[in-house]
Amino acid sequence: MKKLSLAFTATAALLFSVNVFAQFNGAVAYANTGKKTGNSENSEMKKLSASSLKSSKMTARAFKDFSKTFKNVTNADWVAGQTGGYIASFHQDESLNMVFYNDNGKYLYTIKRHTEKQLPKEIRHMVKTTYYDYAIIGAEEVLIDNKTIFLVHIKFDKYSKTIRIDENTMEAIEELENN
Repeated sequence: MKKLSLAFTATAALLFSVNVFAQFNGAVAYANTGKKTGNSENSEMKKLSASSLKSSKMTARAFKDFSKTFKNVTNADWVAGQTGGYIASFHQDESLNMVFYNDNGKYLYTIKRHTEKQLPKEIRHMVKTTYYDYAIIGAEEVLIDNKTIFLVHIKFDKYSKTIRIDENTMEAIEELENN
């Protein structure tokens, strides 16, 4: 039951992150500069200035946790979602990293987006051994509750799949036929 719950949580986290990431690309409030970009009319994100992000007691907890966990990151951009919570995003080792916090500034999970070359060799090997005709088109590494889950997106001809890898188990969690 715990594994099923963790699988559901990770999948929900990924779906949430894809939605937030799409919103994130449309409208961003940069905490480190206060600079705003994007179309404010269509934004579903709360745009916050650097001073309003830093002055909140709730975000102070998130900033403290982030600074402690990601000591070498100085270029993180912060956004607050309309439905709550905060997301810090930054690039590190050519991967986009998104760190999610709840309304109270408590850490929830981290998602790292990877290309095929950035995947750990053992993960890439597991996928390529079973799905040798498929090309890896991208992947997410979800760190949640001291667990690491990989969601690897593959494509062959008109078929695409999402493969979930957790503790050396691999399963297709999504299969699509593209037109």
